[in-house]
Amino acid sequence: MEETNIKIHTIEEITAPFDSSSKGLSQYMRGRLTSARISTMDVMHIVLVLQKLMDTEFSPEVTFCDDKYCESEDLKKRYVQIAQNGQGDSWLLELENGLISFFDHNNSAVVPIFIDFWQFVQLADLLSQYEVMIDEADDNEVDDKEPIYKQMEMLMRAIHKDLPENYPFYLFE
Repeated sequence: MEETNIKIHTIEEITAPFDSSSKGLSQYMRGRLTSARISTMDVMHIVLVLQKLMDTEFSPEVTFCDDKYCESEDLKKRYVQIAQNGQGDSWLLELENGLISFFDHNNSAVVPIFIDFWQFVQLADLLSQYEVMIDEADDNEVDDKEPIYKQMEMLMRAIHKDLPENYPFYLFE
């Protein structure tokens, strides 16, 4: 099988197609983000990027969304929801340090992923590319998807060395 075309894009490359379609964030979410203990400039940039990506499904695992859902008061105090998946789970930004965690609503577990918002946007984009590559391989009846799996694992490790182990879903068949 030929080499895959999956690559890590910059935030600018990822958001460029959405530049003209900025959507509003709720005042509630803006307030939650401004309470994060990360730099004011970073918060402002996160708000701008979220406005561009709002309601965008990158893959079944990641759709960027406004913070509407909170399982408990403890979660509400510590996190702001920035994305969700198709199973009712949430991607959370921790207000204390700006790192991303995954909330599994079935067992009420918060799983730290140990990446920041910018790395999460890159991961969402990678997942989108990965889904396309896997779908194309399936459409072309390619049996050996190992090169795609290896490329994806390598790129995930480029984002964070432990990301394949920390990611809450199994990606490789």
